[in-house]
Amino acid sequence: MGRHWHDALEDALPPDAFEALPRGYDVIGDVVIVRLDEAARGFEDVIGEVLVQEVPPAETAAVDEGVVGRLRLRKVRVIGGEGDLVTVHKENGCRLVVDVEGSYFSPRLAHERARVAEQVVEGERVLDAYCGVGPYAVLLAKRGACVLGVDANPRAVELARENASRNKVQDGVDLVVGDARGVVPALDAGFDRVVMNLPHSAVEHLPLVLDRVKPGGRVHVGAMLAKDDAEEEAEKVAREHGVTLASVVSVRPYNPAVGHYTLDVDV
Repeated sequence: MGRHWHDALEDALPPDAFEALPRGYDVIGDVVIVRLDEAARGFEDVIGEVLVQEVPPAETAAVDEGVVGRLRLRKVRVIGGEGDLVTVHKENGCRLVVDVEGSYFSPRLAHERARVAEQVVEGERVLDAYCGVGPYAVLLAKRGACVLGVDANPRAVELARENASRNKVQDGVDLVVGDARGVVPALDAGFDRVVMNLPHSAVEHLPLVLDRVKPGGRVHVGAMLAKDDAEEEAEKVAREHGVTLASVVSVRPYNPAVGHYTLDVDV
């Protein structure tokens, strides 16, 4: 087993900075991204150099300073390596071009995207309400679905179009630039499935899609729920919107008290 990247920094940092190093990181293509506490910020150059050396296949290291703005863009600062933040990420048999600064993408959702894809039947008509660079749209199209992807970020839609072509599913993916709140009500009804991967606000937008879904169709709704009360909160959402709760899936922790979940609801 190779050494942990921390090992290369133990003698290079003062104890308080070393203790402040995060245990984990994200890798998007060949970009490795970390969050750094204040104690480690004065040593970004050496941390960036070590990340590029010790975390394959990293060629660029960057600090994540949070998701900001209406388009949910990740604010990052390069601290090591080549500095290229446009990369090709491999996930679930797909190759996805991602602009780390210009389009939101989380590699931590790969398992959840695969879980949803396993439910898709060939020929389904699917709405991906916040499609980003197309990780759901491309994967579901590879399963034989006809996918309409919507996103307010023109750069994300540009990359989603490229990714559909790159993965040879362009005939199964249509894309629209626009806010889902304005686009969805004007769509024809009859979707078999809707993906709503916007966990901070998807529950609020759920009424937009319900009359666009066939009876018996399914909606995958991202939600931030209290970990101790997730089931109860999910059941409350289902009751308030007149849908049947099929499952509550824990996607990832968000903070010690709150988790990112997907509510699978049937119309």
